Amino acid sequence: MCRKLNFILSFFIFIGIISCKSSNSKRNSSQYTLQLKNGEIIEKLICKDAKNYSYALYLPQQWDSTKSFPSIFLFDAHARGIKICMLFKDLADKYSYILAASNESKNGIAFENSDDMYSNILNDLSTHVKIDRNRIYCSGFSGGGKIACMLAQKHNEIKGIIALSGAVTLQNFENNSKLFMISIAGNKDFNYSDLLMEHNAYTKKGIRNQFIVFNGKHEYPSQNALEEAFIYIQSKAIEDKLISYTKKSIDSLATSYNSIIQSRKEASAFDLGSIYQRMINALSNIRPLPNENQKLTNIINTTAYKMASSNLEKAIQEEAQTKEELANNITTKDKTWWIGQLNRLNSMSNNKNNQQLALKADRLKAFISMLCYMQVQSSINHQNIQKAAEFLTIYEKADPENADVFYFKAIINKQLKPTENIIPLLQQSVKLGFSDADQLMNEALFDDIKQSKEFSSVLDSARKNFSN
Repeated sequence: MCRKLNFILSFFIFIGIISCKSSNSKRNSSQYTLQLKNGEIIEKLICKDAKNYSYALYLPQQWDSTKSFPSIFLFDAHARGIKICMLFKDLADKYSYILAASNESKNGIAFENSDDMYSNILNDLSTHVKIDRNRIYCSGFSGGGKIACMLAQKHNEIKGIIALSGAVTLQNFENNSKLFMISIAGNKDFNYSDLLMEHNAYTKKGIRNQFIVFNGKHEYPSQNALEEAFIYIQSKAIEDKLISYTKKSIDSLATSYNSIIQSRKEASAFDLGSIYQRMINALSNIRPLPNENQKLTNIINTTAYKMASSNLEKAIQEEAQTKEELANNITTKDKTWWIGQLNRLNSMSNNKNNQQLALKADRLKAFISMLCYMQVQSSINHQNIQKAAEFLTIYEKADPENADVFYFKAIINKQLKPTENIIPLLQQSVKLGFSDADQLMNEALFDDIKQSKEFSSVLDSARKNFSN
């Protein structure tokens, strides 16, 4: 049964889309001799020796063409190089990192293609700027996080991974003893429990790793969570003697971490204790942290922290079993059964006395949403529209604010109710964040409305969603 669950999760991770949108504040270039400018994103730089690959490039404000800089190679789940580049941009400025974000990376491509993509981007980037070969890192979102992990296991020049809401278990640390793993997930992300269990397993083995949690679902992390990852990278570079440092530079990392903690001062005892644990994990090998250690001791001895920790441990154990049962039942139980399950989870989500139980319920609803997405997509692809409609009912119950729900509803209704006006459904989809203008334009079912002003407006909104 575990194999079946892993297959389903892997199948979901490798479903993807690709789109591209330029804006006035970014530049496109297919030239190989560039006038590079720091602090400005080049949206599309085509690889000279592999013109089927391109990447968004960002040079930090401190960039100097005469010096080597560390670099982070970024892989989005939906070929949105500019979008993931913008997520990292401000922290790349603060900590002086070059960003190179693939425009072709997406869920669904074979690892061999991702490997070729990375190698060509690395080689092309090296012709334009000086890269610190001792400080190359990879990051990606969802399926892109899995790509980053797989690349790091093959390429020893990669010193660290920042996996955002998706990862694969790393096996060959012995081939790259300095490699470290950072995973980031929202506390409502359906991948949260898997990433937490991997973190615990790495820690038991003595493998350097950090698991950073933010308040959210399966989405890009908050800037605070991402800055925790940058601080961890900086601390490991100091620890491994890859960069020069002073007491002041080390103290600044602690100051930045304390600023993050200060911004979360209203957090629960468990969340606050978790942040202190991450700070100590990141910095204790390069700096004494007596005050932080004492604060952590005080927090973990509270009844609130102990209860939340116990509740989380129980929730994670139950969650793994429940996810397996849900995956096994997705094609065998009827709509009534699924609605009953979701009603039960909705009730659990409102539990005010056990936050960990409520979060577990939210993650399980997200897991059901993911399962339904797969089933709706598969049913549409196999022209089983009635079956797609049945799964869509469950999907909408599980995740009523999901943009794909309304996009799929437009696809399904166009076939089951051909006279119905589907524009309101597409408008709702883009209102909720749908961003694939190419998918809209390539959908043959929409041919009869593509010349309308309303459809053009939907397209414009999708393109804006892609760029924002």
